[in-house]
Amino acid sequence: MDENSSKNTTIAEVSSTTNNNDASLPVVKMKASQHKRFLNFLIDFYIQIIILLIIFNTLSLIFNGISYDENNFILNLFLDIIFMLAYYVFFESIWGKTPAKFITKTKVLKKDETPTDLKTILLRSICRIIPFDILSFLFSRNPIGWHDRFSQTIVIDEKNNKPSILNTFQDLGLLLVEYIGVSAIFLIIIVLFSLIFSILLPENLFQKKQINIDKSQSSITPKPTLIVKEYSNPTLGITFNYLDGWIIKDNYGKDSPIQLMLTNGKSADFRVLMPYLTNDTLEINTSNLKQQVQALSRHKSFTEESDMVINGLRFHKIVEYMNEDGQAIKSLYLLTIKNGKIYSFGYNANEDKYYEFLPEANTIINSLIIQ
Repeated sequence: MDENSSKNTTIAEVSSTTNNNDASLPVVKMKASQHKRFLNFLIDFYIQIIILLIIFNTLSLIFNGISYDENNFILNLFLDIIFMLAYYVFFESIWGKTPAKFITKTKVLKKDETPTDLKTILLRSICRIIPFDILSFLFSRNPIGWHDRFSQTIVIDEKNNKPSILNTFQDLGLLLVEYIGVSAIFLIIIVLFSLIFSILLPENLFQKKQINIDKSQSSITPKPTLIVKEYSNPTLGITFNYLDGWIIKDNYGKDSPIQLMLTNGKSADFRVLMPYLTNDTLEINTSNLKQQVQALSRHKSFTEESDMVINGLRFHKIVEYMNEDGQAIKSLYLLTIKNGKIYSFGYNANEDKYYEFLPEANTIINSLIIQ
């Protein structure tokens, strides 16, 4: 009995001593894992976007629209940095944790595990500006990022969960899943938020700045104004307009049916033929003209044929392709009948210049008036 009592007493004493020693040991706070650090960054990033949207949309409602210059990279980067600093300094200096850290049950402390102060948090927040700082904790064994190391701070897990170290593809895959999941959730939130404000706002907030057209055009050298002149020939009974720069040759040739020619000096001309009496229809006169043109060796083909109305008078149009002295030429013929007379007009230009000068020729064509 005495031996047993002695043994029991010894065991009890040892047990008591062990429990007392455990109670006297300091509680070691576990550092937050890479996964939680990554989630903290991701959630805080999206929360900052939402806060910015709320601020700008609210100001737009109050001040009836504000402009956001999305093309000014330097200004936008400066504003983003200022807002990021304000975000982290505000939350971490007061509570030691951002909204994301409230969600993940983590907290910022000094390296000696005492509460942080404003000076420490300000230095910690400034260090976040360092490029690639957000990736520095992912491959740190503690894990500790650059903004932790330079500010002598740590992020602890308030649940005292054992941190994991990223050393396998499974861990990297888990981060990818977390990224996709959290991004999807916040994307839905941002879309819903945008839909709500699109109803409240008369205009989209993030619109480009309206351009002052008068000011922007003042720096552009205006194109020279085209001067339109009027020509009238009582003998031929025609009137039309033409652009300054075109030269008129009246009575082009005594023995030629061409009575009037206008040229721009750039491989293009417009011709007016002497009108003559006819008893035939416009269709017959057009057919006769085509036969005469086809009989010429320079003729290649007709590429277009149609009717058109100019100033209330019906015209028939033919476009011909020809080759004269090795030069490809396109010609446009216009025929009409008035007062028993057939009137013929023609526009000619080198093939490569035909469409370039056609608008100038149309100035004449569209203003044709036959008395």
